[in-house]
Amino acid sequence: MVSIAAHGHVYPHLDVVRELVARGHRVSYAIPPAFADQVAATGARPVPYTSTLPVDDDPDAWGTELIDNIEPFLTDAMQALPQLAEAFEGDVPDLVLHDTTAAAGAVLAHRWGVPAVSLWTHLVPWKGYEEEVAEPMYAELKRSERGKAYYARYRGWLAENGIDTDPDDFVARPRRAVVTIPRALQPHADRVDEAVYRFVGPCQGDRSGQGAWQRPAGAEKVLLVSLGSAFTKQPAFYRACVEAFGDLPGWHVVLQIGKHVDPSELGDVPGNIEVRDWVPQLDVLRHPVADLDVAGDV
Repeated sequence: MVSIAAHGHVYPHLDVVRELVARGHRVSYAIPPAFADQVAATGARPVPYTSTLPVDDDPDAWGTELIDNIEPFLTDAMQALPQLAEAFEGDVPDLVLHDTTAAAGAVLAHRWGVPAVSLWTHLVPWKGYEEEVAEPMYAELKRSERGKAYYARYRGWLAENGIDTDPDDFVARPRRAVVTIPRALQPHADRVDEAVYRFVGPCQGDRSGQGAWQRPAGAEKVLLVSLGSAFTKQPAFYRACVEAFGDLPGWHVVLQIGKHVDPSELGDVPGNIEVRDWVPQLDVLRHPVADLDVAGDV
């Protein structure tokens, strides 16, 4: 298993790995040291590698443009590849699982000649996705000098490893994929190639160690708002939530703002809004089920 050091790219996989271990498979999980303990708790063997991706403590390092958000993953994969190749020398796995952001895992599987399965925790491409979504989204980037350089670099890296595939297809069109969202949440599910993408739904085990949340007495309905763990430095968004949902009759709002926004930046917060830097999201959703969720990285 190969992943990156990000909560939303590790937590959804942990119980898949735990189940594999329980079924008797020997699992080695390549992950930066920050998540080694969580991996070890599943029974898998953490294989630490050094990452160059920005960390949660420096959210501004991700930049503001589309290229700023994708370029670091290529840079990280390129420098991680030789580390992982060395770590697994003489112990080539029978199967490589990899997060969608961990391209080094897919490249290694190709070099080793073993099957690769990508784990998707979000929507997958459907027939027509490129024309309807990807092409409009990336058109300006691909016309820019920086974008051209990025794609040339990606193609060169793939070619060096014997892969003659367009970078966009390499990421979005895997050989096999396990999708951990319900099929009901997939846009255009009827146009998804389910010979490639297998919908299994959320794989969420016991997360009681993350703490508990109690629904306040008198809260008729609960709204959870969270932007996950990485892109949380968005005070304007949170202020908009306070304005939209403050004093909404019958609603209790759990507003998770992360660690990079001071609650004072939100102004006057009505009593029906609970401001937290972090909450155990699954417990909020289960205890009892929240009535509305605007969240990421669950």
